[in-house]
Amino acid sequence: MSVDSPLVLGVLFIATGYISYATYRDNNKPLSFMSGLLCACFLVATIYVLLR
Repeated sequence: MSVDSPLVLGVLFIATGYISYATYRDNNKPLSFMSGLLCACFLVATIYVLLR
């Protein structure tokens, strides 16, 4: 797990940054709600992987 955690954190960090950028770019579209939902799912998955 000590090898997988930095990789998972890096991938989730890049994905969260891209999702937050897409949310900022498409601020008035329904995509922003889905992006926020995906961001929350990524955060929950990260916490689950780290505490497992």
